[in-house]
Amino acid sequence: MNKIICVALLCLGATGCSTVYMDSASAKDGGRYVSGSHNGQKVIFYCPAKDSNSDCVNVDIDYK
Repeated sequence: MNKIICVALLCLGATGCSTVYMDSASAKDGGRYVSGSHNGQKVIFYCPAKDSNSDCVNVDIDYK
C-alpha cells in the first residue's frame, strides 16, 4: 500500500502544476491581484473582473 502511495505522489509531482497562489487583494477596477510563485520564482498576477473574458496576466515587479 505504501509503495502505491509513493508512486502516486511521485507521478503527481512530476506532472503537477508548478504555480502556487498565496494571497490576493482587490484592484480598483474589480479585478484581483494574486501573489504566489511560478517555477520557484515569486510572481504577482492580475486577474480581471469575473465578467471579463481575459485570463490572468503576470505583473512585472522588481523584487529587491
